[in-house]
Amino acid sequence: MNNTHVFVGYYTMELMVLGNPITEDTMKGMPEYRNKTTITRTDKAHKALIKKNVAEAQAFEYMENLKMEECDCDAVITLGSIYNATGGTITYSVKHDFSGKLGTYPVKIENGQFAVFKQTGKDGSCGAVVYWGTNKNGKACDWMFSWSHPTNEDDKVHTLPRYFEFVLLVLLLV
Repeated sequence: MNNTHVFVGYYTMELMVLGNPITEDTMKGMPEYRNKTTITRTDKAHKALIKKNVAEAQAFEYMENLKMEECDCDAVITLGSIYNATGGTITYSVKHDFSGKLGTYPVKIENGQFAVFKQTGKDGSCGAVVYWGTNKNGKACDWMFSWSHPTNEDDKVHTLPRYFEFVLLVLLLV
């Protein structure tokens, strides 16, 4: 197993955030944007969506490694990833464990990056995390991601606001 994927009892930002940020500087280095005077959030968000598959492959590989780690075999495990394609950076605000225990989150997820998390619990896994940033109109916005992975019931995922434009929550339920 690659050492960058080893769980050591806590998460660090370097281990949890995957993918290269798509910033204005990144865009200016691309031939189609080299002579463009204004690069908008929508331009950056669109480019992040186009490049999502590369970061997604890294995130799923990381999640598979997390799944293989030694853990309590009786626990319910939820592995999740959040992809940011808002055109800007989103910043961690708060988390809540309703059932199970969640690690820490990266403080920032830049445009074009995935953040990966793991939650485990004896009677299921249920939690939420909130990130804030700016929407496509330049207004402050919070994005809440919540999930429920109970032992003997249907799984649920919920994202607010519903017009969440370009922020994705992907869960791998184990």
